[in-house]
Amino acid sequence: MLRVMRETTKRGGTPIRTRTKTELERFFDRLDLLEPGIVTCSRWRPHPESNEPEVYLFGGVARIN
Repeated sequence: MLRVMRETTKRGGTPIRTRTKTELERFFDRLDLLEPGIVTCSRWRPHPESNEPEVYLFGGVARIN
């Protein structure tokens, strides 16, 4: 994943900034974080019969309080 990110940036694409789950949590301060919270994107709202592979991207959805 890091190799792909570096190549994308090197070729003039949109720079990619990696963050840990803990670093992402600060973007949700004072917001109403919806279940299941900050998880890998493949686990956020999986289809019940899906066996989607784990991805290396985290995401979450929140509402303004």
